[in-house]
Amino acid sequence: MRVVAFDIETVPDYMGVNLKDYLYLKTRGQRERTEEEVERDISFNPFTLYVISLAMVTVEDDRIREGQVIYASDMSGSEHSQRFTTGNGEEVTVRFVPVTEDVVEDKLYDIEHEILRTFWERLKGGVDRLISFNGYDFDGYVIRIRSMLHGLLPTSNLLEDQDGGHVDLLRSLSGWDRAKRFSLDFICRKFGIYTPKDRIDGSKVAEEFFKGNYRLIAEYNLKDTLALAQLYLKIKDFLWVRPPKPASEAQINKIAAILSKICPLDFNQVKDAVKNHVTASKEANTIINLLEDIEKRIL
Repeated sequence: MRVVAFDIETVPDYMGVNLKDYLYLKTRGQRERTEEEVERDISFNPFTLYVISLAMVTVEDDRIREGQVIYASDMSGSEHSQRFTTGNGEEVTVRFVPVTEDVVEDKLYDIEHEILRTFWERLKGGVDRLISFNGYDFDGYVIRIRSMLHGLLPTSNLLEDQDGGHVDLLRSLSGWDRAKRFSLDFICRKFGIYTPKDRIDGSKVAEEFFKGNYRLIAEYNLKDTLALAQLYLKIKDFLWVRPPKPASEAQINKIAAILSKICPLDFNQVKDAVKNHVTASKEANTIINLLEDIEKRIL
């Protein structure tokens, strides 16, 4: 199984919040909010922020295999690979992919578009499961909304798939109880996973970004994602994942019908073969879409 742990870093879009937006955010809810509360809302609201770094770490055969970070950078950034050592001594090759602009703050929309496009392109390349920490409420949610704003169509339903496609470890470890949620850093320490917080933590990302410390943010993003991948490996055998929905009779018949049409095969024989090999509904839908595309091309 090919698993990808992912994490994002964001900065608030203060320039994109006009007076009407500000007044709405200030008065939204049962009471008027303070300026500090509005500022925090802007920082975590997917409509008023930008994704400026996205890290992905691949886990396969119970090992961390590789990593990739796509991040905003000025023209000094260059694409390259680097070896990183995890807390348990494993060496991982990480590809740093800067999206460069001469004036980064003026091009955040374009930069974010490329970061998200690359994310969806990666999911198209054979990923079975996504791992996040607070991904349902923040990382995955932000990626979905920001992709909508950019008109980027998802290449996978993994972000929204709760049948084992997207496992949010924060929810798993809290029993879905908000009162029992703890930070990734705290939880990793309890599992003996090293999480370096040398020069930066989450509260400093925006400050460091506007100072121009783009590579520092990318490395911080990577280190958190490596820790997340290690945490997944520690607890994966204890996670209960809902079994996938089985393929329906209608889906089996649809696959067999298309195969019988495009190949000189008996329908019942094809159907028996399909039943033996196609067991999950999600898998069946993928095969149907593929066969329908092939059918259009050759008939």
